[in-house]
Formats: sequence, C-alpha cells, structure tokens
Amino acid sequence: MDRDYGVKIKDIMLLKPFQRARIIAGGDNGLERVVRSINVLEVPDIADWKIKNELLLSQGFSLKHEKDREKILKIIVEKGASGLCVKPKRYLEKVPDDMVELANKLEFPLIELPFELTFSEIIASVMNMINSKQTMILEQSAKTHKELMNIVLKGGDIEHICSKISDSINNTVVIEDKYGKPLAYSIKVKSGSEKDAVEHLLMKKYLQNSQKIDAAFSNNIGINKDYKEVKIPIITELKFFGYICVLETVRPLMSFDIIAVENATTVIALAIMKKKAIEEIEKRHLNEFIDLVISKNVENDQEIIQQGEYYGIDLEKKHNIILIHCNDNDSHEKESISVLEKNENTQRVRNKLYDIIKFTLSMEGYKGIVGTKAGDIVVLLESDEYEDYNLLKKELDKLAHKILLKAQKELKNDNIIASISRRYKGIYISEGYKEAKKALLITQNNNLSKGSRVVHFGELGIFRLLHYVPKKDLDDFLKEYLQPLIQYDEKNDCHLIKTLEAYFMFNGNIKDTAKYLYVHYNTIVYRLQKIKEIVGHNFEEWNERLNMQLALKLMKLQNEQ
Repeated sequence: MDRDYGVKIKDIMLLKPFQRARIIAGGDNGLERVVRSINVLEVPDIADWKIKNELLLSQGFSLKHEKDREKILKIIVEKGASGLCVKPKRYLEKVPDDMVELANKLEFPLIELPFELTFSEIIASVMNMINSKQTMILEQSAKTHKELMNIVLKGGDIEHICSKISDSINNTVVIEDKYGKPLAYSIKVKSGSEKDAVEHLLMKKYLQNSQKIDAAFSNNIGINKDYKEVKIPIITELKFFGYICVLETVRPLMSFDIIAVENATTVIALAIMKKKAIEEIEKRHLNEFIDLVISKNVENDQEIIQQGEYYGIDLEKKHNIILIHCNDNDSHEKESISVLEKNENTQRVRNKLYDIIKFTLSMEGYKGIVGTKAGDIVVLLESDEYEDYNLLKKELDKLAHKILLKAQKELKNDNIIASISRRYKGIYISEGYKEAKKALLITQNNNLSKGSRVVHFGELGIFRLLHYVPKKDLDDFLKEYLQPLIQYDEKNDCHLIKTLEAYFMFNGNIKDTAKYLYVHYNTIVYRLQKIKEIVGHNFEEWNERLNMQLALKLMKLQNEQ
C-alpha cells in the first residue's frame, strides 16, 4: 500500500516561505498529494529522472515554449511527482494559461512563487518539515516497541499486546496465525452501538480462510458499513508467523501507525511462539486426560469426574464421542515428496482440522473438549440435556456435517469420516470411544459410502457383526447362496438379483414388486420360481430368507469395495 511517509501539499502551504505563494491549479485533490522530497527542475531531460513524491521547483527555463511545457507537465505527472512550484519574472513573465489549464485537467498542484523567494529557503523549510515528521514517526514507533517489550518481559500474553497496539493506533486490531486463525483481537469503535456489529463482522470474516500475503495489504470488508482492512505479515528471519490485521473502525491509518505496527511484528512473533508452546503443553495434558477417560484406566467415576471439572466438563452427565478421521486426499500426487514433508503436511492438516472442530463447537454453542488419539480427532461432547435420543442423533448429525463441510472447503479434502457413538457417562464413556472407533473402522474397511460421511454406531446394524467374520467365511457364504444367481444374470443378461432385492424390500409382496420394477405380475412370479431353481434354496422359509438377505448385503458390500 502507498504510505504517506512525508507531508501533504496543504501542510507545506502553511510554512512561512509559502505565505505569499499561491496555488493556481490542481484543486482540492491536488492538495492531498504527499511530498517526500524536493528537487529543482531546469533542464528538459526530466524523462530520465526518478521524481515520485517529489515537489519540483522551476524558474521557467525549460518551460518557455508551449510544446515543451505540455510534454514536461505530462511526464512529471505520469512519473508521480507531487507538485510543481514555478517562480516567474526571470524566464517567464507569468505562469502561462495553457499550463494552468492542463494542470487543472490533470488535478496536479501548480504553485506560483514570489520572485524574491529563494529556492534554498524553500528546500530548507520543506525538508525540515519532512525530517521532523520522520523523526516523530520513529520516536513514536520506538516508544510503542518499548512498551510492547515491557509487556512481554512482565509476562504479558498476546491478548495484552493486541490491546496495546489497538490503544496505540485507536483502531480495531486482530492478530492471526499463519493459517488465518484469530489468536487475539481488540475492538475500537466510534460509538458503543457499533461494537456488536464489528464483533459480528469479525466472526463472519473468520468463517472464511485468510490468504497469505507478503507485504502490507488493504481491502474493504463490512456488513452494513465498509471498513478498510490493512494486513501486515508477521515475518522474522524469513519465518512466517501470521498477520496483524487492522480495521479502520475509528480513523484512517497514518504512516506512523503502519511503521509502529510493522515494528511490533518481532514482539508479536515472540508472543506467538510463547502462546504456541503453552497451547502444546495444555493440549498434551488434555490428551492425557481424554486418554484416561476413553481407556477406562480408572477404578471409579470420582477420579475422572474431579479431573473433568478442571477442564470444564461434568462427566456425571451423559456424553457422546465423535471421532473424526481425515484420509490423505492426494497420496498419489505426493509420492515424490520426502517422508519429512509428508509428516509435516499430515500434522498441518490435523492441526487445521483440530482448529476447525473447536471453532465450530464454539460457534454452535456445544459444550465439550477436543483432543487427538492415534491420528484421529476425539470430541467428547456433553448431551445430557436431550431427553429425546432421536432428536439428539439429528443434532449430532447436523453438527458433524457442518464440521465436514468446513473441513472439506478449507482443507480441499473430500475424504473425511466422522463416527458417532451412543451416549455414556463416567467411566463408561470408554465404551463410547470403542463404539466410535469400531464404527470408523467398519466404515473404512467396508467402504460403506463414498467421500466424506457421517456414521452412527447405532445405525450400522448387521455390519457390526460382519466386521468380525473372517473374509473367507463371508466369501464362502456368498458363493453358496448367490454365486449361481450372479453368474446366470451375467450370462443371460437377466435381472434376477434386482428382482430378489425388490421382493425382499416389499416384504414378499409380488404386486408391489412388479409395480416397482415396471413389469407384469406374472413376470415376477416366473422370476421368483427361476431363482428357487437356480440357487436351490426356498427363500419362503424364514431362515432361508434371512440367509438370502444377508447374502445380498454381503454382495452389495463387496461391489462397493
């Protein structure tokens, strides 16, 4: 972003040497141009000069001819000069009208100087003003940096640092980590009524993932009102930590604000490292507690109930376990990368998924704790308030799908599974973990559905039993009951398997089966008779029907694999 590390034309016009000067072209917009240096223009080879943000002085030697004036004026405007001061009488009787007209058209400041005013007076006065402002900026920046260092040395955390920066620049500040997750924020508004709106805006913004940037960057964000947002990367020795985001909720940022914030990045980097170290320790202790709860390595409820109080959960109430597993979506594309890179990628994905889950639970108002075990994210979720278990299942399903949708979007991965246990309390919560783990394994091993999905242990039905049967036994069972029928369908291009599935679906009702398959009643009668002849089993008998239905489930399972 273009910063105002200088002084504006309108401020220069207040200096003593300019009291008898007058602006003859450029309008109000021209007065806002920023001057960072000053130079003398008396030769026509201006095209080779670097004059961005310079105030140029001229006695008119190179401006004597109209053709030269037009060319020079267009060049200096194009090259970003801030303004042109002309002192007539020596080479020009007055500032030419054609020059004034063109300067107005270009909104470029044209200043007429009195003849007796020397360039040395002007240069000294303007440079003194510029240097004074730069000194003030550096002093203010050094003061802010010292105050931030004192906060760190006295044990202050990143929230204190964020609040101090916000106070210093009188605007809303958010500190993000490198994944765009907000680590701390401090809101400043013009009136109290705006605070809720800004807080809502921040919540909405952080439902989206931030993108990495390499320098100060600004854009407009807002709901009913736009706020300019300036993002400054936190980088030390080429290591990227995140961003400082400033919302101009009170006033526009000045150059000294930007410098102060940029100089604060080193202190913030230290605070982020400290915060991450503390979080890792807390996460490790929480994982140890979760492992204690789900592994049932305790003799009574009171031991884990007391520890649960420390983490803000009441294990005397009923809880559900949700396990979330993220498979590698691009393993075939990553064969060329090293084991270290793969491990780093896996850890990054797990950390991001962990943050997504915690954020979603917070946003949706759920009470629970989140940890990791054996590569899976473990969610211990309080559900005691639900008397209607069917309603609870719907709510858990909705929550799990929200997590998966957000994870798919942010991780660009559509192969995430969430498994949900039934609910338990106290030391029996370990049974919930076993159920969720079993549901996860059954779903993975049997490929019950494609892509990301949510599976409830209580809805797995017969698959909970089939999971433990050796594969050879399942293959033999399928071969005995359905293999002849499968072969007959393939050889004769028939639909006997489909007919049998529909027949069982409609509980043996031939009329409904025929209607479902869009065939005549007698066609179904013929097909059923043919099926009995081929397989050699009478599925009218209840035990044979059960075997045939089980065989159909096995066939479907193997086809999906």
